Amino acid sequence: MKSKRSQVSLAVANGYLLAVGGYDGVVHVSTVEAFDWELDAWRRFGNTQTRHPGGGVTAIQISSDDLDFSELPRTR
Repeated sequence: MKSKRSQVSLAVANGYLLAVGGYDGVVHVSTVEAFDWELDAWRRFGNTQTRHPGGGVTAIQISSDDLDFSELPRTR
């Protein structure tokens, strides 16, 4: 990974190993990094909305055709 951390959560999605959150020795982090197996390299992928150590993650594949938002409450 580009940034050293412990208590990181890992998931595999679309051929990438995703490292989510964790603890860098000073603070809990929100960074997400992706390992590209073909390039044998890590890259910054984004951030989570909150900082957290040791959470669980999972990756699922869905299509927009599978989503039905009509049952969800509206937020303001």
